[in-house]
Amino acid sequence: MSSYKYLLKNVGLFTISEFASKFITFFMLPLYTYYLSTEEYAVIDLIQVTQNLIIPVVTLSIADAVLRFAFDRNENTGEIFSLGVLVTAAGSVLVVIGCFAGSGNEVIGRYLWWIIGSIIIVMFSTLLSNFARAIDKVQAITVSSIITTAIVASANVLMVAYLKMGVAGYLSALVLGNAFKCLYLAIACRTWEYFQFRSLRKDTLARMLKYSLPLIPNSMFWWVNSSINKYFLTGLTTLAQVGLYSAASKIPAMGNTISNVFNSAWRMSAIKEVDSEDKNSFFEMIYELYTFTLAVIVLGITVSVKLLALILFSKDFYDAWIVVPFLMLGFYFDSNNAFIGNLFVGAKITKVLFTTTVVGAIANVVLNAALIPPFGIVGAAIATTFSNMVIFFVRRKRAKEWLQFSPSLKKQGPVVVVMVILALAAFSNTIWLYILFPFAMAVVLFIYRQQVGFLYQQGMKILGKVKK
Repeated sequence: MSSYKYLLKNVGLFTISEFASKFITFFMLPLYTYYLSTEEYAVIDLIQVTQNLIIPVVTLSIADAVLRFAFDRNENTGEIFSLGVLVTAAGSVLVVIGCFAGSGNEVIGRYLWWIIGSIIIVMFSTLLSNFARAIDKVQAITVSSIITTAIVASANVLMVAYLKMGVAGYLSALVLGNAFKCLYLAIACRTWEYFQFRSLRKDTLARMLKYSLPLIPNSMFWWVNSSINKYFLTGLTTLAQVGLYSAASKIPAMGNTISNVFNSAWRMSAIKEVDSEDKNSFFEMIYELYTFTLAVIVLGITVSVKLLALILFSKDFYDAWIVVPFLMLGFYFDSNNAFIGNLFVGAKITKVLFTTTVVGAIANVVLNAALIPPFGIVGAAIATTFSNMVIFFVRRKRAKEWLQFSPSLKKQGPVVVVMVILALAAFSNTIWLYILFPFAMAVVLFIYRQQVGFLYQQGMKILGKVKK
């Protein structure tokens, strides 16, 4: 199978999978914002971002090592998976101990068992999903995501809307859905055939940890870069403001859905193609198509942000639209960072991910402290955008040094300028947004005219085959 067909096949499968999982985030948003107060929504968001910090630490990011090493056909797949299960199980024990130790906190104490169950089930869900990718069971991930979506959506309607269980209902639905996901993936991947706990080698674990350990601080600082603004907002503003910011973040999640679909497939292609002779031409072609798509998404959501807010938010959350244009700029750079990061993952150079993320996290902390007091949630959004931009430039430099991959700023520079102008026009809340939008799209289409032509040719070929 050619490099392009392999990537396209996985993009198709992950499109179904990601759409199913993001269905809850996007289409259930009106239910959440109607039945949950801004304070309850803020509590849920803070629990989830804290969970994202804890999991890589207690699991030693072993799920990432399982994906990378089990993908390598020179490795013992059963041994890799078994080591992943053992490390994850040990991490589960730490989660229980840590949650009980912190149960004096009002939020942890009130939702103790829901938090424990949510963290542990997500840990094993991540492990099984990565293992399924490694053994080319992407179809199983797609089916499991559909099942999870149906269960979580139904449980939320029952527990949040009908039973009015609030935060506890939301977390219960999450645990229930991911538990079924784990069960399905375990059966679909026939995981029992891979268990071999009697023949595990320390040197294999050492190689896996050498790969995964740099990803722990990387995950921690990435968490800082993506979530610390909510803690700054909590300390410097109100929980209601945190709730508005959290709701606003769900609109860029539409763009993240597309980006995540691609990057889930792209990581597998990056691992597969990292040693091929024509990797650079393949990487550059895909990157140009990817950044063109990102620019179109950013411009499209920016011009329609007030309409989306009107559809998705209840009246208490409507004012959150004002920060979305800036969050979309952050999304653009974050998606670029993910693309380049997957190249380093494929080459097993994980320490570069750590160092570049640290730089961005430091910038984010400084900017949040400086911008939130005078500008509130808008300052938080601007801080996130600038920190993601810092990571992009540092990671781009490292990619050129280590991988001979250097994205062209001649194309991206003017596109970024156009996106910034449109974001400012949206923020001004004037008719200039709609006047400038056609010109902005024209600039992007002209700069990426080769990519537009390529997509047109491929579309015509597919259409011709369909007619036959």
